[in-house]
Amino acid sequence: MCLKLHRLSSTFRTTSIALLTTAALSSSLLQADILASWDTWTDASGSNADETLTGFSATMTNSAGSNNIHGSFGSDDGTYGDDVSGASTSPGALLLSETSGSDLLEFTITNNSGQDFNIGTLHFDFAPRQNGNEVAHGYNTFVLSYVSGGLGPDSTEIDTQTGLSNVVLDGTDKAISAYPGYDYSLAASLTDTILSHGESAKFSIAFSGQTDETIGGNEGRNTSSILDNLAFQGAVIPEPSSLALLLLSGLGFLFLRRRS
Repeated sequence: MCLKLHRLSSTFRTTSIALLTTAALSSSLLQADILASWDTWTDASGSNADETLTGFSATMTNSAGSNNIHGSFGSDDGTYGDDVSGASTSPGALLLSETSGSDLLEFTITNNSGQDFNIGTLHFDFAPRQNGNEVAHGYNTFVLSYVSGGLGPDSTEIDTQTGLSNVVLDGTDKAISAYPGYDYSLAASLTDTILSHGESAKFSIAFSGQTDETIGGNEGRNTSSILDNLAFQGAVIPEPSSLALLLLSGLGFLFLRRRS
């Protein structure tokens, strides 16, 4: 009886070790990377991402000519959204300002890495701005959508946020702050999150709900909002040969342990 229990215990340990080894190998193959990010805003127009993974490129377009990169504003919490570390804590952000009261940003990410990637998550910081005692405020509503490209389906709304709280700025106070973060798992909204080599994917953020000052001697003065620390994160899809090697490694380890 004791011998049987010993053998069962040994088999359980061997199987557990094999499974843990396979899981560790799998995790290393599916390690998520930041594919493209905007956090230092070194491009004066913000058109090109600050950093991209080798083989990737990413661009931003916006519908409002009055938007600008502002070197005195920015999020200083060091994260993309709330979940991903590594963002710059230095000043620099996109200041969204449009007298029409709405704006549209489009972000396009392109994969020319030679490998297929799972585009897993999207992260950014955003805050409507209110100046001191003024009653006007920046965009308090946004709609995040997947537009078109190698993912799918096209024209998919990912999230809508309304009634966002203002970040009240008085002079330079809170110009640098830990602005609210937004984090999205794209698989929750899209059925296809694989961006193959040679494909692009376009996302949009439509902003609205901005008001202009009507009292206090600042009539007609438009307000603004702050966008910072935007990043796409994803992982390379292992080649079939890599998956086969992973499986064989786990099975081989199990076989050798059982023989011993």
